[in-house]
Amino acid sequence: GNLTSSTGTIKIDVLLPGEYALANGDPSVHVEGISPENVAFAVYPNPAEYELTVSGYLQNAQKVLVQFLDESGRLVKTSERVMNAGEFKFIADIQTLSNGHYVMSMTGAGGALLDSTGFQVRR
Repeated sequence: GNLTSSTGTIKIDVLLPGEYALANGDPSVHVEGISPENVAFAVYPNPAEYELTVSGYLQNAQKVLVQFLDESGRLVKTSERVMNAGEFKFIADIQTLSNGHYVMSMTGAGGALLDSTGFQVRR
């Protein structure tokens, strides 16, 4: 989604439910483009070595397909998880991934992309 204020627009990749204010005190903040069906998640540490912690918020309970793609877009790892609505946290085993940059995506019911984020493996 995008956060728009009188000073411009900022692209937002992860936004968890809650109240927000700009650090400069700008009261005219408008958030758009974030669907309530979407999941917002973060991965850490980044860079990671052997495990990646994934945490965030899922609006609806559903089966989620978690996919890892390498820099060329090739699918290198996949798993399915049944997840409840609300806050979540899980550990992803990335021992089989070589050093490099990856994208982790989560796809929900009907194949809809819920969210994706990049991370790096460095050992």
